[in-house]
Amino acid sequence: MRCVIRNLRGVVLVSTDNPAPERFFNLCRMKKIRIWDITKTDKGCQFSIGAADYLQLKEPLKKCGMKLVILRKTGLPFFMFRYRKHYSFVAGMLLAASLLQIMSMFVWEIEVDGNSYYTDNVIVSYLQGNDVYVGCRMSKVMCDSLEQKIRKDFDDITWVSAEKSGTKLIVHIKENDGDNVAGKAKSPSDIIASSDGVVESIVTR
Repeated sequence: MRCVIRNLRGVVLVSTDNPAPERFFNLCRMKKIRIWDITKTDKGCQFSIGAADYLQLKEPLKKCGMKLVILRKTGLPFFMFRYRKHYSFVAGMLLAASLLQIMSMFVWEIEVDGNSYYTDNVIVSYLQGNDVYVGCRMSKVMCDSLEQKIRKDFDDITWVSAEKSGTKLIVHIKENDGDNVAGKAKSPSDIIASSDGVVESIVTR
């Protein structure tokens, strides 16, 4: 994340032939000028600095009698300056980036996995009835709450897990593979086998 922010603000890679730039770095620290990626070279060192901070180096350089050589400029400000005459191109890139960011905030695909008895359409229709549909905001989809609702409303679904993957909502389900119980006793009762059993062996431990 820090690298992205730095590139948005612009980064300048510079070098100096001063063999002892410690005083310069101390002055930069006092002025809260951030410097990183300091690397020694044969004649001195090179380091990276933000584009805005680079403009504040005049005083520290003058006090130390140092000179800097710009090796490379990277980041959004320099990119836009390089293509400043092509406003439509830059505007198009910014617009495309904005649209991608906005589109990533919505659900564009719903996938159902593990179902056999219930079809995809049944599950998707149920989700639509709970305000989860293609085109809804991803932030509105509460996976934990959705899982509880599905388990409550579908007796044959024994396990469910909902997850967000990019702009896709994936619903994993596991259905009851056993035989359905014909009815449930409303009062306490004994369980009696339909036929007698014979004990063939007993293993003691």
